[in-house]
Amino acid sequence: MRAINHALTGAIIGLASGNVWVAAPAAVASHFALDVIPHHNFKGESMHRPIFFKVLVLDFIFCMVFAGLLFYWRPNDWPLAIVCAFLAVAPDFMWFPKYKRAKNGHHPVEHTGIIRFHHDIQWFQRPIGGVVEIAWFFAASFMLYAVIHYSWF
Repeated sequence: MRAINHALTGAIIGLASGNVWVAAPAAVASHFALDVIPHHNFKGESMHRPIFFKVLVLDFIFCMVFAGLLFYWRPNDWPLAIVCAFLAVAPDFMWFPKYKRAKNGHHPVEHTGIIRFHHDIQWFQRPIGGVVEIAWFFAASFMLYAVIHYSWF
């Protein structure tokens, strides 16, 4: 899943819960739950290709704009929403060493532990998964709107 979808989901968890002890671990867990869902990727996409870096930067910009919007709107528990958005994205930082190795032209190392788990749960990464990601983005945006504007959440 793209980082913006993880961030939206984490923010929703933070806003809906309002309790850091519930929301923080749930936001981290949501990352892995979303990665099980089919999502976009090109089969055999290499981290050293320029398009990979461009998509990464664009996704980062979307996340920063989203955090800025939360800061601007300031719904109840907005700091928790921003923290949970970050926590929901954070498990992807474990891919940084793999990215750095690919960027430097080194061969990847074998996945172990949590990295292997994180890799293995992403069973469906194909271009058609982009449809799922777009649907998730709009559904999460609607849910975020509902959580912010309606007291029944």
